[in-house]
Amino acid sequence: MKDAEAIIARRKSDSGLTLRPHYQNLVHAYEDEFVYSRGLRDEKLITFFDRYIHDSLAGFAIDATLPSDPRVIYVGGDDKLRFASVQEKPAASSPGLAA
Repeated sequence: MKDAEAIIARRKSDSGLTLRPHYQNLVHAYEDEFVYSRGLRDEKLITFFDRYIHDSLAGFAIDATLPSDPRVIYVGGDDKLRFASVQEKPAASSPGLAA
């Protein structure tokens, strides 16, 4: 929350500031929850995250990155996305295969 608040304060002082997608989404989520009161309400989704998702750095305390620093998302093998997305990655076309 402190990261989002700092970004919002910086953006207020510089109206031309362009945010990378990760930070733009962080601000959007913060504003949805704390400014516009339209945050996450799906109890099944909240329960899923409470029960099955954890901080992969918990207990290690050796990573110097901030919780809001973007991480990559592996989508299979060594393929990765820089940011979360709701659009699927286009299928790679292979030579010799008919479409």
